[in-house]
Amino acid sequence: DRPAIISALPREDGKHTFVLDLGANVGCDSEQLYQFAVMGQAVAQVLDDTRQPSVALLNIGSEEIKGNDQVRAANDLLREDTGLNYIGYVEGSDLFRAKADVVVCDGFVGNVALKTIEGLARYVMSEVRREFRQNWWSRLLGLLVLPLWKKVEERINPSGYNGAAFVGLRGVVVKSHGNADAYEFNQAILSARQYVDKNLPQKIENLLS
Repeated sequence: DRPAIISALPREDGKHTFVLDLGANVGCDSEQLYQFAVMGQAVAQVLDDTRQPSVALLNIGSEEIKGNDQVRAANDLLREDTGLNYIGYVEGSDLFRAKADVVVCDGFVGNVALKTIEGLARYVMSEVRREFRQNWWSRLLGLLVLPLWKKVEERINPSGYNGAAFVGLRGVVVKSHGNADAYEFNQAILSARQYVDKNLPQKIENLLS
């Protein structure tokens, strides 16, 4: 019924967790959440070459009784679809763990989660840099660990992940942050190019037909 915004988060095993919806639809019913799961599975198959991506619903707990009416109803729909590798609920703390390849939520929850993640990542990077500037000893230590820190910073820096795709459309549409700088905007362009090169909309349509 509706397109959704999807993006990939880094996770501890070096792969990705695809999360949708990240803000296109503030309110979603159970059927729409189910449709997002189907589209998310197709995206993971195309972009990460994962044959049977695991799919989960983002919830406030892993127990079956947790969640609002829409989430619980979507849980029932997903369990009925044997074509999906549905594993149940995951919590926000699981997004960076290798628990699910695709995590589904409504756009309100997804957007709040995404911006919280981005804010936390920037805070951590700022705090590490501040500690390295405290005194001569911390500066020396900073120089010693700089190559390792640069690798970590590259993986967690939100600027490197700018550019979320709309799925459920016939063409490629990528959304960039409104306050993106030149580097971040370039990342969005690179994402769009990847989706075009992989013919993402057509492949998703083929997988769903």
